[in-house]
Amino acid sequence: MAKLTIFTPTYNNGNLLKNLYQSLLKQTCQNFEWLIVDDGSNDETKTIVSTFQKNADFKIRYFYQENKGKYKARYNAIQQCKTKLFCCIDADIILNENLVKILLEEWECFQSKTYIIGIGMPIIYRHYNDLSKTIGGSFPKKTPESGKLSELTSKYGYHGETLYMFATNILKKLTIPKTPKAEKFWKDSAFYFPLNKEYKVHWLNIPAGESVYQPGGLSDNRLNNEINSPNLTLLSYKKGAIYHPLFLHKIANCCMYITWKKLLKMKDRFGGRIPLPVYLPAYLMEPVYCRKFRKNIKSCLKNKT
Repeated sequence: MAKLTIFTPTYNNGNLLKNLYQSLLKQTCQNFEWLIVDDGSNDETKTIVSTFQKNADFKIRYFYQENKGKYKARYNAIQQCKTKLFCCIDADIILNENLVKILLEEWECFQSKTYIIGIGMPIIYRHYNDLSKTIGGSFPKKTPESGKLSELTSKYGYHGETLYMFATNILKKLTIPKTPKAEKFWKDSAFYFPLNKEYKVHWLNIPAGESVYQPGGLSDNRLNNEINSPNLTLLSYKKGAIYHPLFLHKIANCCMYITWKKLLKMKDRFGGRIPLPVYLPAYLMEPVYCRKFRKNIKSCLKNKT
């Protein structure tokens, strides 16, 4: 049985999947299966994947769901995962041909340490207008061997993309909220925030692969996506205020939680409570700290009307 599930969420990305598939074929270690969750595509994704299944030396599992968003595709994939390890790899990434070998060998060194529940590796992103310009690809020199998941950006200053492999049994403990059907955007970090409470990840400073930054992607339209999913966004800031390992970042998330709740006139229907030592200073700081954030939200809301 395979040790690793490589999960790819996809929405109308059939052509991008072809390059990822080729990089999977080239893996020097084939001890994995590929799990694809199609989030309501209306292109030729299903036909393309069917061709992959007929020719690949590794197992490929394909599931189709009504368009519900990447976060639900990931959650469904975790529930379907049958291997001990789980790794999410987007359709636009071309992998280092030794990636699976590196991940599995590295995991052997850490699997006995129960507080280490994953491995993170940087991804090289190239700008579509100038392929010589790259984002990420190497963690800052001050990055330690292991740490809390959210510290990579907030404490050590890494602002690129990261590929993570996690222990599946830990991910299966995580949940997703019940929200209106129309809400489809939830930040990856919000799903993983609770892991900061008890666990650490091992950061391995070897590029996992590379990709060309896609114009018009989720990051390009982030604020619009968040406004279209207001409850999920409110929960993201709330989870950051509760679970972020750095106190100042708890307060920053709480400030944005307060601003978001006020401007969109929302009620918080989610469980959990932001600690008073976080909420009180955030309440006082919010008018100043979120001045620009408030302006951006108002501008975005105005453009939508």
